[in-house]
Amino acid sequence: MCDVTEWLGEFQLSQSDLKIECDDKIFLTLIQTILDLETTSASLGLTEAEIESLIIDHTTNRARKLHMLWMWKRKNGSSATYLALVRALAQIHDHSTAKSVLQHVKQSSVGHSITFIIKDSKISNKPYYNYNEYYYDNYYD
Repeated sequence: MCDVTEWLGEFQLSQSDLKIECDDKIFLTLIQTILDLETTSASLGLTEAEIESLIIDHTTNRARKLHMLWMWKRKNGSSATYLALVRALAQIHDHSTAKSVLQHVKQSSVGHSITFIIKDSKISNKPYYNYNEYYYDNYYD
């Protein structure tokens, strides 16, 4: 397995910068760079039945990859962090995709600031770019 620490230095990030739950925005980038659906799904901890469901339920590889990432995020909740994603990708030697994640974190400065929005008179730390799954289901299928 590749040493992720080396990459962190390359991108001037720390592990704490990556211990933040992944946003959906990164998934749109990753569906273009993920090398292999089944290997990546298994590395993210999806079961064979879940992988089979992705293949059957979605007609394009882009849709399958997007739903794989959403499934991983739903399944792992707050543990679906950038660090967990980078480690899973490094484990299967998908270094290009792992570095795309690091680049996203560096560019968005996710590790250095939190975006707050007003929602129902309460402050929320949910990002403003929550995507509608229905739209992407229809766009990518």
